[in-house]
Amino acid sequence: MKVAFDSTFLALLFNRNSRASVANAADLVDELLDSLNTQKAKIIIPAPSLTEILLKATKSGTLYLEKLKEFSCFQIKPFDEKSAVELASIFVSSIGKRRKKKDVEKTKVTFDRQIVAIAKVHGAQQMYSDDEEVRLLAKECGLDAFGFADLKTSPKQTKLNLTGDVNLDDSRLSSFSTEPPPPSAQSATFEPEKASQLAPDHPSDHQDDPKKPQPDSSPALQTQQSKPPAD
Repeated sequence: MKVAFDSTFLALLFNRNSRASVANAADLVDELLDSLNTQKAKIIIPAPSLTEILLKATKSGTLYLEKLKEFSCFQIKPFDEKSAVELASIFVSSIGKRRKKKDVEKTKVTFDRQIVAIAKVHGAQQMYSDDEEVRLLAKECGLDAFGFADLKTSPKQTKLNLTGDVNLDDSRLSSFSTEPPPPSAQSATFEPEKASQLAPDHPSDHQDDPKKPQPDSSPALQTQQSKPPAD
């Protein structure tokens, strides 16, 4: 199974205080990851979504990217030739149905539209976004689309073990990997003082209110590199 995250969901993997339309969005994403983990799903991250994250996390973006690459469940995909053809096809095929020809000819290739095209081309069955425009286009393309308001937490829901601002927990996500690490692979230990460096260097990174309390640092996190699978 493959799903796609846009920046509204992706942001909460790194910072539980990221802006969201519901108060418990971080808990909802935690439980969503539990469910995807059980299904051994792959999570497609369209490159434009990653760009939106990096634009906000000007100081910590590189560390965020490195952390994502540690898990084979995350697949960063570009807006390439196939995506461009798919996006054009979506709008051309809608002429006379949902859109007028003159409107299609003036269509702007926004990030939102690129994100959906990338998800579609790379086989995502579900699109997770808190942006209504993204969800509507995803549904038009035949994908199931969900926002925070569509998700629910179970009574026994437990949170991921956080590391400062970085919310990618190895113990939960390691089972996403379909390939065992090579015999020579070395485990990397994140010590508390090192983990603290993963938090945004600037108050504006992923936060609307600089005075908002930052997440507490947690104990050291054991991680193991996993080889990204081929499509």
